[in-house]
Amino acid sequence: MIEPLLERLASGRSGYTSDSRIATPHDVFVALKGGARDGHDFVPELLARGVACVVERGRAPASGAAPFVEVEDTHAAHRVLAALFRRRFRGRVVGIGGSSGKTTAKEFTASILAAAFRVAKTERSQNGELGVPRTLERLRTGVEVAVVEIGIDAPGDMARHVEIVAPDIAVLTSIGEEHLNLLGSVENVFREETILFDATLARGGVAFAPEDDPWLSRLEGRPGVTLVPSDPERLDPALACPLTHPYARRNAALACAVALHLGMPARAIAPVLATLDPPEGRGQERILAEGTVVLLDHYNANPSSLRAGLEAARLRAASASLPLRLVLGDMLDLGSETARAHEGMIEALRSAAAASLWLVGPEWSKLADRLAGAAGELRVFPDSAAAAREAEALRLPPAVVLVKGSRGMALERVLRGLGVGA
Repeated sequence: MIEPLLERLASGRSGYTSDSRIATPHDVFVALKGGARDGHDFVPELLARGVACVVERGRAPASGAAPFVEVEDTHAAHRVLAALFRRRFRGRVVGIGGSSGKTTAKEFTASILAAAFRVAKTERSQNGELGVPRTLERLRTGVEVAVVEIGIDAPGDMARHVEIVAPDIAVLTSIGEEHLNLLGSVENVFREETILFDATLARGGVAFAPEDDPWLSRLEGRPGVTLVPSDPERLDPALACPLTHPYARRNAALACAVALHLGMPARAIAPVLATLDPPEGRGQERILAEGTVVLLDHYNANPSSLRAGLEAARLRAASASLPLRLVLGDMLDLGSETARAHEGMIEALRSAAAASLWLVGPEWSKLADRLAGAAGELRVFPDSAAAAREAEALRLPPAVVLVKGSRGMALERVLRGLGVGA
């Protein structure tokens, strides 16, 4: 068993890291192999400086000033060390999962809590096999609260992640069509995501979920689970929220609920709430010089997030008295449900009454005939590169332009064509 060896190696050390640039003699360095770099290249220098190292079997140098352990798989050892140092951590850990919105909820939660606590958080969307233990590298002396984003792709992922994260507070943002190529159905998504709640409640923690999610609302009445209203002001009248996107407001409310649970008064939360902005590609707004409003929602897409995006865009267009233009890229990673998921959006697209509808990618293109008449103008593009070449046409006359699709569709090309950095 490698765990006792790693525990001995870690004894008395203040932390562990996979970043050779910040490793100190107080740390354990884990040599991970990545696409561009191999941590083993830095091991001789680190051992000479007194940094304990974990290396692949057969790749340790002949000598060094610090101890080292050889293992078959340094990535597996990385996760073992994450669990060891998590057990030593005396602060609180917030685990955030869900089918969509978890990065936004993580950023909002970390921003609000930082007004009262020393906070560590997941960087960007590093929420998977490598990202979760890398986040836990941040559990250093002085940190009071860690906000950890947890993503799943396949059955078993959540159980493996929560084993090392061991959250005190759990948040699920939504349940919807995610990674159905591996998870199979929304029912399976619900079962996998709620393992986060099961594990947290089993260790005496608490859980928060939005009350308006049709799947998570099933948890009403379960001990330890609080269903949170989608508007922060319903938690406390002092929590006025300027965000307009319904998912952004919902995630802000979840963040406020966590902060209130940790003892922050509404008067301390409110100033931060007024400054929140969704992370890149998840509902930000950019206004071009001629008055066109671009809604950047291109990081990911599934049917539930697309419906929310359409509603937010429709309301924004109405408030600005501008026409609505839609640029939609295919929704990916839906497996056998791909065709049905796209077909299920036809009525919602018709109801949007857009001035123009641009369909980008093979899945949407298959539905072009059925979407005829759904918008004043319908255009079909094989990919985002083709759409980007025509993007200038979206700017004039001024309109509200929603750019929404899965990350693999690379809709940032269209944004660059519009003159928006992404």
